[in-house]
Formats: sequence, structure tokens, C-alpha cells
Amino acid sequence: MPETSHVPTFAELLAELPELPLDIELKHFPGDPDFDASFGRPTAAASLARPGDVVTCFHWPTLAEVKERLPRVLTGVLLEPPTSLDEAVEEAVVRGHRFVVPERSQLEDRSRIADIHGQGLLVGTWTVNDPSEAKDLSDYGVDAVVTDDPVAVIAEVRP
Repeated sequence: MPETSHVPTFAELLAELPELPLDIELKHFPGDPDFDASFGRPTAAASLARPGDVVTCFHWPTLAEVKERLPRVLTGVLLEPPTSLDEAVEEAVVRGHRFVVPERSQLEDRSRIADIHGQGLLVGTWTVNDPSEAKDLSDYGVDAVVTDDPVAVIAEVRP
């Protein structure tokens, strides 16, 4: 008889990785067939976040609703060009989000990292799979990187 595989639930995944802080990215966009205008599903997913995890979303109204309903959950504004970094920083400050998470090309001016930190925010970036690039970004002051290869990135950044 063939062995069946088990796809873990999100809660099971979190339990398997107790020491690894995760970016819980909510995929929630108006126009998607499963968009939840009541924000119940994204809020339920965000409620599973542990201390150290960050809940992020490109759809800022979803993130604002999550922050309103779950004020203790660490949240972060995801953005990509052409959305300006200044606009994302303002959104984060106004809504009480803790992170700004631009695409890495938006951090080419390394002085921006210090400016964002000066506004009381943490800076993440996505998606960095080259461990040496992750190390460089860490050295510049980036607080977190989104990666598809956490083992290699952690080994480089925290040898």
C-alpha cells in the first residue's frame, strides 16, 4: 500500500519551527476569487503569529484591519516599485506597523535604512537568496530578509 503524505497545517508548521521567526505574508487582494471582504481569514491567519514573527501584506487595507483587530501582532508593510518607500514609511508610522519591507532594489541608497530606523521602524527586504547579499544587507542595517533559503542565509549572517 502506498504511503500517504501529510501536508502540514500552518499551525503545525509553526510548531515545527519554534526558533525561526517567520514572515507570515497574507496573500489577500481585492479581485481574487477568495478575497474576504470581512477580513476574517487573514485575521485568523495573523492570530497564529508568535512573538518574533511578522505579518506582512501588499494590500495595506488588509494589514490595517489586522493591526486594528490584533494590536499586539508585529506587522509590516510590503511594497514594490512603483510604490514609493516614503509612502510605505508614512503608512507604517500612521497605522502602527513596525516594519517596512521593500523589494531590495528600493534600498540601493543605503542611507535610507538609517532614515527609516530614525522613524522608529525596522527594515526588511525581499527576496534575498544569495547569502553574501544577505550578509551585506545585514551589515548595512537591514533587520530582516525574506529568503527562500533560510538555512544558507542564517549560516552566512550569523556564523
